[in-house]
Amino acid sequence: MGEAEKDGVNFVIVPTMTPREVVSLLLGRFPAMRDVICPDEDCFNEETIVYDSFATEVVRRVDDGDLFDSVIRFIDDIAESKDRLLNNVLVVCLLEGLASDPDIARRVSGAVGETARTLLRDVERNFYHRMNT
Repeated sequence: MGEAEKDGVNFVIVPTMTPREVVSLLLGRFPAMRDVICPDEDCFNEETIVYDSFATEVVRRVDDGDLFDSVIRFIDDIAESKDRLLNNVLVVCLLEGLASDPDIARRVSGAVGETARTLLRDVERNFYHRMNT
């Protein structure tokens, strides 16, 4: 290997999701909520609004066991992602929205995997100033 190769570019391009992809991921998992959380084409560029609306709808329907189970699986799936935008909407929109109700936060915490549970506990401690039990 020559000296020139040592001085070459030394980075890795990490693809990230676009707002449209982040919204499409949510709508792909919860198509029945499309009209409620993303009623028009403009919402595909407003990922935080869409995920906030989704969290609000989940809180409203918390007693729907099938929906709750689906949301838990979704949270676990995206909690493992390394994508910054997806992680942001998970924490700042979805988990903060769900944690607004301590009882719901407790239910979610008991159902999600360890990665998501850690994120949720951080939200409760840092945003709502709650100590987790």
